[in-house]
Amino acid sequence: MKEKNLPRVHKTVISFNDREMAVIDHFCEKYKVKVRSRMYREAIITTILRQLEKDHPRLF
Repeated sequence: MKEKNLPRVHKTVISFNDREMAVIDHFCEKYKVKVRSRMYREAIITTILRQLEKDHPRLF
């Protein structure tokens, strides 16, 4: 889902507590994540898309 020419202009800030940050640090080290912002974006968008698909009305 790579879109070209779509600049990211909307910013948001998230804060984590010490335990959450420790889990994130461990995950990034274990899976060699170099770009955390990409990981956060993908995790958020994936969660949103799954929920939207789950909530989509079904005919049958």
